Amino acid sequence: MKADLVVIDLKDVAWQPLNSVARQLVFSESGRGVETTIVDGEIVMFERRMVTIDEEALGDELASLMPTFRRDFANVAEVNRRAIPYLLAANERLKSHDVGINRFVAL
Repeated sequence: MKADLVVIDLKDVAWQPLNSVARQLVFSESGRGVETTIVDGEIVMFERRMVTIDEEALGDELASLMPTFRRDFANVAEVNRRAIPYLLAANERLKSHDVGINRFVAL
């Protein structure tokens, strides 16, 4: 039968001490504890290594794309930088209007 399955290392810090599997899976597991993953009956990760892609080739491809990405990102950041004074002014105007909500909780 084809299946989807994730094998998690319960020795990972997210699982220590083990109290509630459901709670720790939802609130603590970041992916760091995943050892093996099976999707549709095919092993895609084994012993924390992807087996369906060449991770080194992917890293090389990403490294070759980064100079272009950094240049494009710098251009976008510069355009956005010009908008900051206007956004801050709009934020100040919005803060001056009481909307009747108190978000502070006193202990």
